[in-house]
Amino acid sequence: MIGFSASALAAFSSLASAYGLVFLLSGASLSAFTVSGLSIALEFPKPDRRPIYVGLVNTLRSPFQAIAPLLGGMLAGAISFRTIFLFGAIVVAIGLILLLPVREPRRVFA
Repeated sequence: MIGFSASALAAFSSLASAYGLVFLLSGASLSAFTVSGLSIALEFPKPDRRPIYVGLVNTLRSPFQAIAPLLGGMLAGAISFRTIFLFGAIVVAIGLILLLPVREPRRVFA
């Protein structure tokens, strides 16, 4: 939700002063994403498979974290920042919708 707010604010704001809030929300979103990614890798698998999941999460996520800013910068230069931020808000909204059916793993494995 924080990432959606940052993207939506960046897409629709024309005030330069609003981007301080955009950066604050983006930082909070990235921090939450990092912490929750590790928590998910630790809680969803069965205990004997946790090392594999942690390794896979960290290995598979890294290339996308390296390429996404470069791709975003190239697209922003070719299209516009507003379009990129709108696309980001849509992707975050889709992610939130996909997250709704996920069940709490502690209740599933209990």
